Amino acid sequence: MSRNLYTYLLPFLFIASWWSLAFYTHNSKDSEHTITYFHPKKTLHSSHFSPLNKEELRDALTGNWDLVAKLIHEWDIDAELLEERGETMKRLNRREIREIYKLLRLSKEAREKTFCFFPHTYFSASLLLALVDPQWITSLPQGFREELEIYPSSFTNRVEHDVDPFHLEYAMGEEKTLAFVAPFSHPTTLTTLEKRGAHLLSFPTPITLDELEEEIQQVGRYTDEEERAKLLCYFIRAARYNLENRLKIDPLQPGTTCYLNARTVLSLPGEETLVGDFLKLLHLDHTVAKNSISDTPIELEEILQKQPERVILSVRGAPLLSKESIEAFAERNVDLYLIDRELQQTVSQFSLLALFDLCSIALETGS
Repeated sequence: MSRNLYTYLLPFLFIASWWSLAFYTHNSKDSEHTITYFHPKKTLHSSHFSPLNKEELRDALTGNWDLVAKLIHEWDIDAELLEERGETMKRLNRREIREIYKLLRLSKEAREKTFCFFPHTYFSASLLLALVDPQWITSLPQGFREELEIYPSSFTNRVEHDVDPFHLEYAMGEEKTLAFVAPFSHPTTLTTLEKRGAHLLSFPTPITLDELEEEIQQVGRYTDEEERAKLLCYFIRAARYNLENRLKIDPLQPGTTCYLNARTVLSLPGEETLVGDFLKLLHLDHTVAKNSISDTPIELEEILQKQPERVILSVRGAPLLSKESIEAFAERNVDLYLIDRELQQTVSQFSLLALFDLCSIALETGS
C-alpha cells in the first residue's frame, strides 16, 4: 500500500520541487539573507524615443543593411523631434545621412574576390560574416558558433566548417587566402598558415568605440567591402548617439554605481578596455582600474567604502558571491544587476549589445 502511495505522490512531489526552484531567488548555505537580482531589459521604452529592441539591434549587426538604414532613420527622427522642443541631441549630420542611402545601395552589390578569408579570431569572424558574402569565408574558429547569446545561428550557419588551431584543413580556400590572426595567436599556427601559403593580417585589440570603428574600416579595405564597413560604422555611431540621448533625457539617479567582475574573486574592469570606455560614456565609471588594460582584484571592504547604491555584476551563469558579500549587500539594500560576462568582454560590432545592457540598467535606475 505504502509503495503504491509513493508511486502516486511522486509526480506531485517532482512538480512541487520544480516550482520551488523556479521561484527561488538566492540564498547561501550559511546566510540568513536573500537577494533578488535584476537583469537588463530586452527592449528600451520611452515616451520620447522609438522602442529599441536588443534582438533587432543584434539582427542589424549581422549585416542586415535594410534594418540598419531603418533604425538609423528612426533614431534621427527621434533626435529631430527632441531638438524641436529645445533639447540638444547627438545625431549624424545631413551629409552622413545622405551618404548612408548611397552606401545602402552599394552594399547590396555582390563582388568577386581575389582572396578567400580565414578568420582565426572571433573578432575577425564576426566582422567577415557581416561584411563579406559567405562563399569567400573558408571556415570559422572553433567555439565561435557556440556563443548563441551573442552570435545567432542564422549568422554563423552561413559558413559550414569550423577550424581549431591545430587542424587547419579547412582554413585555406581555392583562391589565395588572407588569414586574420591575433597578436597572441600560437606561433605554430602562424607558421603552419604561412607554409600553406596564407597571407597573415593582425589587428590590435580596440579599447574604445572609435578604435573599433577604425578597425572595422580597415577590415573593409582588406576585403574590398569598404561601403559595407562604413555603413556598419555609421550604424554603431548612430546607436551610441541614441543611447546617450536616452540617458540625457532620463538621467541616472544620484548615487554610486559599481561595476564588478564576479568570478571566484571580485575585480574591477580595466579603464583601457571597451567595457571601461562604455562605463565612461554612460557616467558609470565610479569603479574602474585606472590606466589598466586588465581586471584588478578588489576587496569587499573597498567596495563598501564607496557606499554603492547599485552594483552591476558581470557573471557567467550564476553569481559566485560569498556569504560575506551577500550579507553586506543585503544589509545595505544594494540593488544587484546581473549582466553576461561573455557579451561584456566581446570585442566586435556585437560589443554594441554590451553597451545596450549597461544603458538599460542606467535607464532602469533613472528618473
